[in-house]
Amino acid sequence: MTNWDREFIGYFFGEGCITIQRCLEKKTRPYYRIKLQFSARQDDDMLQEAKKRYGGYIYQYGRRTQKVTGYTANPVTTWVLDDEWKCEKVIKMLLKGVLPSKKREQLELTKQFFVIKRRIRDKDNRRVRTYTDNDLREFAEVKEKLHRLKDFKEK
Repeated sequence: MTNWDREFIGYFFGEGCITIQRCLEKKTRPYYRIKLQFSARQDDDMLQEAKKRYGGYIYQYGRRTQKVTGYTANPVTTWVLDDEWKCEKVIKMLLKGVLPSKKREQLELTKQFFVIKRRIRDKDNRRVRTYTDNDLREFAEVKEKLHRLKDFKEK
């Protein structure tokens, strides 16, 4: 693991976001996908380097104001990685971080997502997006557990 990887782990533990999304396509059953991302206001070079090393996309959002509340958000740049197998590789690297944190618990939980995906792929010997009711239930449970870990709880 390089020094850059170690720096990335620290940055991701502080600013990163792990999401499991439920997606729908026309005329098919739902499917689930995983996404890693983090945003920065002034560290565009660091986000570009993450894209170069791990893949993904860079999105830039300009200054925007909400009409209802009048809240103004500053410009922000976001790195997004949504390729499942690249996500799995990055998550394995992130799990090498030694600091205990809530983010680490979230990363451990994402391993269940990949266990389900791999089991389905190995069973059907193809990449499928048509899952059984049991598969969908398992994905929904992992998604819900991840969501609950993100909830703020006062001590």
